Order: sequence, then C-alpha cells, then structure tokens
Amino acid sequence: MRHAVLLIGFLYLAIPLGAATPDSVKTRQKVVAWQLNDEERILPAARDTLVAGFEVFDPAYLYYRYPIKTGNIASPVTSACFPEQPRPLDDIALRYYEPYLFVPDRQIYFRARSPFTQLTYTSAGQKVNQEQILDVLHTQNVNKALNLGFLFNILSGEGQYSFQQQKKNSFTLFGSYIKGRYAGFAHVSWNRIKQQENGGIRDPRDLETMQPKDVPMHLGYESQARSRIKNFNFQLLNYYAFGTFQKKDSSRSRERMIPELPQGWGRLVYKMKFERTGRAYIDEYPRSGFYRNIYYDSLLTYDTTYFRKWENEVALELQSNPERKFSLGSRFGLVNEMIKYAENGAWDTIVRKGDSLVTRMHEHKHNNTALFGRIYNDIGGHFSWSATGKVYLLGYKAGNTEFSGEIRQRYGSRRPMEMRLFGHLYITRPVFRLNYLTSNHFIWDYDFHFTKEIQAGASLRLPAWHMGAEFQSFFLNRYVYFDTAALPAQYDGSIVLYSLELNKDFHLWHFSFLNNICLQQSSNTSVLPLPFFNVRHTTAFNQDIRFPKTGGLIRMQVGFDLYYQSRWYAYAYMPATGQFYLQKKQKIGDYPFMDAFINMKIQRLRFFFKVQHFTSPLLGPHYFTVAGYPMNQLFFKIGFSWTFYD
Repeated sequence: MRHAVLLIGFLYLAIPLGAATPDSVKTRQKVVAWQLNDEERILPAARDTLVAGFEVFDPAYLYYRYPIKTGNIASPVTSACFPEQPRPLDDIALRYYEPYLFVPDRQIYFRARSPFTQLTYTSAGQKVNQEQILDVLHTQNVNKALNLGFLFNILSGEGQYSFQQQKKNSFTLFGSYIKGRYAGFAHVSWNRIKQQENGGIRDPRDLETMQPKDVPMHLGYESQARSRIKNFNFQLLNYYAFGTFQKKDSSRSRERMIPELPQGWGRLVYKMKFERTGRAYIDEYPRSGFYRNIYYDSLLTYDTTYFRKWENEVALELQSNPERKFSLGSRFGLVNEMIKYAENGAWDTIVRKGDSLVTRMHEHKHNNTALFGRIYNDIGGHFSWSATGKVYLLGYKAGNTEFSGEIRQRYGSRRPMEMRLFGHLYITRPVFRLNYLTSNHFIWDYDFHFTKEIQAGASLRLPAWHMGAEFQSFFLNRYVYFDTAALPAQYDGSIVLYSLELNKDFHLWHFSFLNNICLQQSSNTSVLPLPFFNVRHTTAFNQDIRFPKTGGLIRMQVGFDLYYQSRWYAYAYMPATGQFYLQKKQKIGDYPFMDAFINMKIQRLRFFFKVQHFTSPLLGPHYFTVAGYPMNQLFFKIGFSWTFYD
C-alpha cells in the first residue's frame, strides 16, 4: 500500500510540470562529472540519470558483471570471471567488500554551475526481511576553480534467512581545485560494516520443505556470530605545472566544462594517502562444531585485526605539447609506504578488567620504498602506446616488480573503432596477512615464495555495432589461494588460464537485447576452479508515454535481467577470516537467476518496480552462487532517484 501511495504522489507532482526536456541534456549544461583514471588523467564520468539499467542498484552488480556473493545486500562478494576478481590487497579484510566502499581511486569529481543534489532510495520486503538503500550526493562550486561535495550511503538488509543481517554506512567529503598552474584533489571517507555471520545452511535439502527463516544454520542463537569492519581513508593529490605551451585555441579551452590538469612541459606531483582498517570477529559459542580448531578460548571468540598504511609519492612528469600530432610524455617518481599490522595473538591476549575486555595487540611494521616510471606516446589522436614499471627496493615488498604495456589504435572519428594490445608482469611477495595470522580458530605462519603472473591480451571495441570483445591469457606461477581447510596455501607449479569476454547489444524497434558472456578455462581446476561460461543478459521494451494536454512525458522500460553460470565447485566462505576458500562438496550453477522490472522516468525523477529472482518458485531450491549460502528468494522491490540542480 505504501508503495502505491508513493507512486501516485510522484505522478501527481511530476506529470503537470510541463514539457519534458531530456534530463541528461540539462545536466550536461549545469554539471559535469569526471574521474582521474589509473594514469591520473581526467576522463568524463557519467553520473547516471538514464532510465535504462536503473533497476540494477546493488553495488555488487554494478561493480562486477558476474558477481558471486553470500546472498544478502552488502555481503562479501567476488566475481565468477577471473579477470574481474580482485587482486590481493595489503589488507585482505577489505578484499571482498570493494564494491561497497568509498575509496579515493573511484572518487567522482564534479564541476557544477549550480548546486547539484541526487537522492536515491530503494526498499524491499517486510520488517522481518526488509532491505533498504539510501544514497545522497551533493556538490557545488564555491567559485569557478573550487568544487566541494559529500556522499552518504546506507545499505541495510535483515536477510531472508536467519542471522543474516547486514548494514553498511559510508560517508565521504571530496573537493577539487583547478586554477592556473595548480590542481589539487582531496578525498576523505569513513566506511563501517556490521554483519551477522550464520556460517551457511546445514543442509540444502531443507530449502525444499522449510521457510527461509526456519532453515537451520551452522551458526545460530548460541553463537551470535558477527563481524565488524571500520575503515577510514584519506587522499590528497597535488599537481603543479611549469613551462608553457602555445595553445591553438585558448578561448575554447577556457569554456570547457570538463577541466584539464595544469599544462606545461613539466609537472610536479605529490600524493599523500592514508588508510586505516580494523576488523573484529565475535562468536559467543566457539564449541558449536563449526570450527576445526579452538586455540586459546573455548568460551568466547573475540578476534581482532588492525591495518594502517601511510603512503607518500613524489613524481616528475615531462611531456611535449599534447595538442601536437606527436605527443611524448614520461613520469618518474618515488613512493614510500609505512605499513602496520596488528592482531590479538593466541596467548593471554584478552584480559578482563572489571566488566570490559582489554586486548593486547601484536604489532608488525613494514617500511617499503619503490621506484616507478611511465613512458607514453600519442600520435595524431588515433595511435598511442605506453609502458609502465614499478620496482620495490626496500622493505617487506623488496623484490616486487610490476611491468605493463599497451598499444591502442583507433579508426574513424565519429564513433571510432578501437583495437588494444596489452600485457602485464607481476612478481610479488604474498601480502603479509597471507603469511601470518594468529586468532582463536586460525593460526598460520608461512614464508611463501614470490608469485609470478604474466598476462597478455587483446581487445576490440566497435561502438557503431554495439559490440566488444576481449581475450586474455594468464600464466600463474606459485599461485596462492585458500584451500579446503580455509587456510592459505601455495601451489608449487604453474597454472595457465584463458578467458574470452564478449558483449553485443541488439536494438530492434522498441526492443533492446544486451548480452555479456565470459568464457574461461583453467588448466588446474583443483586449485583454481572457475565456471566455463557466465552470461548476463537484459531484454527490455522501451516506450515513451506522452501527455499532450500537460506536455508531460514518461520514459518507460519493461524487461528482465538474466544471470547464469555453468556448474562448478564454487567457493565456500569462512566467517572467522572473511575469506572465500575452496570446497569439493557442493557443485552449483546451471541455474537462471531472473529479475523482472519496470523502469520509469519523469523529468528529473526515476523510479522502478522489480520482482527479483522470480524463477525461485518455479525451478527448485538450487539458487546458490557461493556454496552453503542460498541467494534470496522472490523479492518485490521499489526505488526512486530524484535529481535537483537548480
């Protein structure tokens, strides 16, 4: 009932507002969004105002094309397609939460001629299994050079199954200043995740006869198992240019809405980055039988890990005039990382003082120093190449080596076809937390050998044909993974892996058919299992509904999304460490997850109705993407996004 009232109110407010001008056009005139890419170049970044795809609001499905997760919103997630899987982070506690976090590398900056605000809200289910997302963005220019803004996000879900509650809060302040020879970018974020841990269901057959809340879990009422993650990150990036170029059209440059970094034949760059993360895992009944080992406390598990990283980078860029047909540039610099790890150890680390627990932390400090460089060349705007290298000289990471290179060739001008060849070499010492950990249920102390990863690939993009393809090959030597005991292990050999990703969109009359496929093959499925193919497909019917008397316009899209993967021994999940690991008991896949949706847009207001996983009552209880963790059953969801920029 409340959903119907909400919709009627929106229609009443929106339809009589007069003739509808496409929102994206107005937005481009008043506000533009842009990002710094991996090479720290400014690239346009669209802040979504389109009706197409609005029904996909879960960050996991926006970040990965083929996500696999433990079911609920904001739950740990990775990808079933190997090229998409996250690389090991210095802090492995965050590895499977990347889509939900506000971090500097994905920050979107703005230039707004008037204050710009976007409010997004989605809701699903009843109180017992309710799921909600709230997202607020506000940004405005203080003057022509300075832009400030903030982002606020809440993801919360009670979960359809027992002890599955998830909640994530994030808040970001960001700003940019570009004027003359100087450009500065600032980002500061707070991320907090709270989640109940149920250890997965005991027997998948229970799904055939029981309601979701009644299905027995490995961890339940006595355990009250839960995880807590707190993350704070900060980045300050500064550019100062010296030397001058003679520009062809300075008046046109002054009128650009998307800014440029300061131009000159030389540029100094300084980046300061700080990150701090703490994770706690609590289980009030460790003797449930879920864990293989209990090392130091059979009455209470209270494991904590801590990570801190302070990074400083100084670089010098040299380049020829980028407006010339032949443009050559280089960048060389030095980076220093001061890293601290800590955890409560397995001996007398938790003591009671009065009614409170005091944890004695064991600390490990590393100081890493690396040299890096990049050379790039743009020829005529259609051909370019680049080569990048980074070598660690001192510290725990001494000997780590990274090299990459790519060649791009573009054909045409209006919607250019692009061919790309690329390659990477990583020689890496496994991150410290994979080598050492002490906790109540897991203790490991390894000295793994350096790993080697060689990647080579080619891609083809054909915008005029709505088509793209990318082939990659991987050679993995001494690959590190989590084995069937949920412990880190190193394969003393080599694995060869091939992947082919294809995407092709078809448009016929008012219909759209969007297709994405990932094909892959691993030479050792006992160490690196992968589904042979993954499919993501959308079929949609697009129609505009006009109101001649009022001049109103509703843009509408009706369709369905399909997610499918072939059968494989998918990963299991260990709550105590927050890591996915291998299992050989449950083979999953060969199941179509399908969502039906209606998207609408009225001027600056977008909203959707969605029936998520409507195949669950029809095809039986085989809806897993992670072993032991069923996906949510049929769910009705509604959401809206309202944009203000006047």
